[in-house]
Amino acid sequence: MHMEQNWSTALETIKKHTFKILSPNSSGTGFLLTKRAGDICGIATAFHVIEHAYQWEEPIKLIHTESKEQVILHQNERFIFPNANKDFALILFQRGSLKIENEPPTLGPHDKSLKPGVQVGWAGYPVVAPNEFCFFTGNISCFLEEVGSYLVDGVAINGVSGGPAFVAFEESHPQVIGIVSAYIPNRAGGETLPGVCFITGVYPFHEFIKGIDSLEQARDKALESKNLVTQPASGENPVSG
Repeated sequence: MHMEQNWSTALETIKKHTFKILSPNSSGTGFLLTKRAGDICGIATAFHVIEHAYQWEEPIKLIHTESKEQVILHQNERFIFPNANKDFALILFQRGSLKIENEPPTLGPHDKSLKPGVQVGWAGYPVVAPNEFCFFTGNISCFLEEVGSYLVDGVAINGVSGGPAFVAFEESHPQVIGIVSAYIPNRAGGETLPGVCFITGVYPFHEFIKGIDSLEQARDKALESKNLVTQPASGENPVSG
């Protein structure tokens, strides 16, 4: 039986897991993907949101949406695992004084995709209202099997990159099905017309949270990842601020 999605209730849950991400050269959104023993937390975002900070070892500020608490992570205080081809990154750090009491949101299964027509929501901090946590929604246009991502009939504004995309069939237990990566406008006629939102599916999330149970393991894996960064394959315009 189809259940009507309760977006306002789901958004209150998602809000508990979400962060505004700032660096000297960009802004975006992220969400709690994993928690490990020893107060280790992992924040997922779009790679292009933190790419410059990653390459140039700049500080990254995280602001928790619900509590407004914030932390500035310098290069020696975090480990970043990039996947530029999927436009995905995981920021791993020790929680310290930052109060992250909630468990990560539920992830959708890595071996299933939603059908076209299903309504999904996403949220983040658009540059048109950079201090407001904003909600967006649209219907899935298609699932791109070859890249494991969705095209959604909706908008993604600068600053929302890295925000969680989710479904809300169970009001208080929304399921994250992807991450906002890009807005692809329609330029077929020579002018820029409305396009679609590009959402990376959850498969890389499941892969990234495997095999990291300590900061020592994180350090080793981060060093390996540093040598594997390549440019995004899609070539589309990112939507970070």
